[in-house]
Amino acid sequence: MRRFSWVTNNYKWIVLKLAYNERYLTFCNVMEELKYRYEREVNHGHRSATKTILEGDLPPSSVLVLCISSVQTNTEAMTENISNSHGVDKSTVANVELTDRSAVNAVLDAPLSKKLASGILFVRQKHKCLCCLKILWNRTMWLG
Repeated sequence: MRRFSWVTNNYKWIVLKLAYNERYLTFCNVMEELKYRYEREVNHGHRSATKTILEGDLPPSSVLVLCISSVQTNTEAMTENISNSHGVDKSTVANVELTDRSAVNAVLDAPLSKKLASGILFVRQKHKCLCCLKILWNRTMWLG
């Protein structure tokens, strides 16, 4: 069962990655990527940067390149926790799912939320994050 969940999770991220350029989204390419990731992650024990940070083996201030995989609309509980702990008006923040092979929910601060609303930030776009991650108890990342 564990391997099935690994395959479904990685399949989702591979399709997202390859769909960026549709000519690469073929069955053969997806299977090659799955084979490559399986070799790296399962056989050699390599982990994604977000997984390494969430497991406490890398400091949250590390440089990351993350992809916006989705924008979440109904996340009242997440913004409630963030707003109370950071003194931020929850109407000015946006919630997104970020990935670098492992998904993590994130709350964008007001300036990044404005960029998301105006279309400067969008799904499938990659961003370099420098010293801007604060990890909270519920495994949510606060980007600011």
